[in-house]
Formats: sequence, structure tokens, C-alpha cells
Amino acid sequence: MMELRRRLAHKHGAQTACPFLTKRALMAIADDPNTTAPYWRVVRANGAMIDYSPGGAAAQAKRLKAERR
Repeated sequence: MMELRRRLAHKHGAQTACPFLTKRALMAIADDPNTTAPYWRVVRANGAMIDYSPGGAAAQAKRLKAERR
């Protein structure tokens, strides 16, 4: 998530991106049934899954594992 915030800030010429709004945007993307954005690839800085993604951390891990095949 920190890397996502860093890249967003850099892309838009800002020093930082708001953690709250970044989380809200990620949640909105994930909740959109028509999204093609691979939101499940966003993990915490320590590598942990994001528990507030659709289906929780277990569903995120399942999607990531499916991509490796």
C-alpha cells in the first residue's frame, strides 16, 4: 500500500498521498463488479494480505496464487 501511495504521489507531482483516501479508492475499485484493475495485487508493506478487500485476506491470497499457475 505504501508503494501505491508513493507512485500515486509521484505521478501527480505531490510529496505524499493520503492513506485514508488511497484506501477508500482501492475499496471502491475492488467493489466495482466491472473493474478490470487487479486490486488484489496490492499488499501491505510487510507482504500481508489486505483484510478489507472483497472476500477478505483469504480471497486475496487465493487470487494471487491462481495467477502464479
